[in-house]
Amino acid sequence: MIAGIIQTMILISGVAAIALLTRGGRMEFWGCVVGVIGQPFWIITTAQAEQWGMLILSLAYLWAFAAGVKRHWPEEWSTHD
Repeated sequence: MIAGIIQTMILISGVAAIALLTRGGRMEFWGCVVGVIGQPFWIITTAQAEQWGMLILSLAYLWAFAAGVKRHWPEEWSTHD
């Protein structure tokens, strides 16, 4: 049951992240957020399966999505001193 939930989350988050990223504009931010949310499921699955190359790739995707969140952070949410 848990494996099915994890696989479903991988599918939903992956498709949603790609769909949002390709829309451009503010949707790029949300695509990166969804990508970050999905990566723990990839990391769990690849670690359990001992797929070390895929695990490293998942960590790289996590870093890239996190960098995208930082880059596309809405300016109105930023604190200005």
